[in-house]
Amino acid sequence: MGSLCDIVLNELGFSSRLAAFVRFDRNDFNDPRLFVLALAHRLASFDRRLGEAIIDVVQRTPNITETQKLSQQLESLVLGPLNKYRNEMQGEGPIVIVIDGLDECMQNNRDSFSELLQLFTDDHFFAPFPHVRVIIASRPEYAIKKAFIKDQHILHFPLDITSRETQADVKLFLKHKLSAKITNFDNVVSESNLETLARRASGLFIWARVTIDFIAGDPEKRLSDVVAGDPPTNALHALTILYRSALDCIAEDEDTKADLRVTLGVI
Repeated sequence: MGSLCDIVLNELGFSSRLAAFVRFDRNDFNDPRLFVLALAHRLASFDRRLGEAIIDVVQRTPNITETQKLSQQLESLVLGPLNKYRNEMQGEGPIVIVIDGLDECMQNNRDSFSELLQLFTDDHFFAPFPHVRVIIASRPEYAIKKAFIKDQHILHFPLDITSRETQADVKLFLKHKLSAKITNFDNVVSESNLETLARRASGLFIWARVTIDFIAGDPEKRLSDVVAGDPPTNALHALTILYRSALDCIAEDEDTKADLRVTLGVI
């Protein structure tokens, strides 16, 4: 998901057609109630005309984000300004809005998240703006799939995490990050090691990220432990093997292992 959005950002940003990029993150930006405000801010930065129209709305209704529903905020702060300059902007080419990690804001406020989904499932919101393209990247969580699956105006593009392209992306990510963390990288990590690690990731960048931090703690020994283990049968199995290897490395005696089992059992 990250790689896809990075490609879109780099290419569209370079050609000045990326109007807004909003990335949800479960730790830093996970409140669906802030979405429209963030989107309006990005659009205001993208185009001076939109910025002036949005400022005008805020000046007339300073408490708009506190008193109105997301749909009303969208109408006032985003769709209104877009409509004001619709004819002009249509002639300038399509503009793109990218929303990344939609699933990352599911748990913060369920009611607001449902309201956020409606902004995309109700086609009347963006229907008057055929020059506006909205790209949403997300894990296929049930609530999101259920909301989007029935809408004809939403084009679904599932990503195959087992594809060669994904494996190549994971390998590149591993090489880039490990080379920055391991001083004598070329002498420690071989091309064969990278191939093995990329296969074992099973398409999961989170596996690669955790593995990088794990190996960096003791490169030669831990790299050997990871590549020598049993190959995973699927993505979940890949994570299970990785975490088990990490725990085995830090818990070398039975007393420590027993303490870890008690602690993890409580969690």
